Amino acid sequence: MDRRTGTLLLVTAALWGVPYLLIKIAVGELSPLVIAFGRIAIGAAIVAAVAARRGVLGELRGRLRDVLVLALVQLAGPFVLLAYGERHISSSLAGVLVATTPILTGLLAFVVPDADRPTGLRALGLSLGICGVALVLGVEVRGDLLGGVLCLGTSLGYAVGAHMLKRRFAGVEPVAVLAATLTAAALVLLVPAVVALPSHGPSGGVVAAVVALGIFPTAIAFVLAYTLIAEIGPSRLSVVAYIAPCFAVVFGAVFRSEAIGAATVAGLLTVLAGSWLAARKSPKPLLVPEPAPVD
Repeated sequence: MDRRTGTLLLVTAALWGVPYLLIKIAVGELSPLVIAFGRIAIGAAIVAAVAARRGVLGELRGRLRDVLVLALVQLAGPFVLLAYGERHISSSLAGVLVATTPILTGLLAFVVPDADRPTGLRALGLSLGICGVALVLGVEVRGDLLGGVLCLGTSLGYAVGAHMLKRRFAGVEPVAVLAATLTAAALVLLVPAVVALPSHGPSGGVVAAVVALGIFPTAIAFVLAYTLIAEIGPSRLSVVAYIAPCFAVVFGAVFRSEAIGAATVAGLLTVLAGSWLAARKSPKPLLVPEPAPVD
């Protein structure tokens, strides 16, 4: 891996680790509905421009229903749940719990038709990851269990969306899918966000946090990710998923003075180890040569 690729991977991981901090900054003054709409609308404007420039939006013709469902499951719902969750728990804990997405993706494979069901080490990874979640919920989040459950709901939405992407959008340019789903999610949240607007204007720091949410983790990070997928493939990009929650924990400690307990560290390491095992590719079956014909 060359220096440029390594740098892009690290930047992408940092961008996907920062939304938890930004949400924590904004959720003190704004409704989760407003935060989710703001980041999605800004991200939609940027990614739609990229998709239009590449001329790939036509690939979604006839997929309106699937786009709408994916927008609800993977964007609107999870983003709202995450912001509500961060009303109750720290940004670092939210990052740890959302890191369970590969684990929930693996669990869903048991109920999704024709999915690649985890066995062997991958099944062990699911068990290990569940133990990590139990550790975090039982020790660090026990006083605000609702917040932990809401963040796990975000992770579940991402996991369901991953299966839907694979089944419904195979072969479609990812930037086109992202542009369409971001736009659909913004339209879905528009009216609820308007109703939830505060009676007084938010502070400049909160506005900056929402704008940053839309630009960096929602738009630029995805564009970088798709660029890396084209260059190094999705399997090597997956390392980002294991670095991002580490950034979330560090950002929370440095910028919000959030305490990092031993259970948080142990839970994070356990969740990441379980996620890594659960997301491993299934080994290809050994091809047994046919016996030579007997004369």
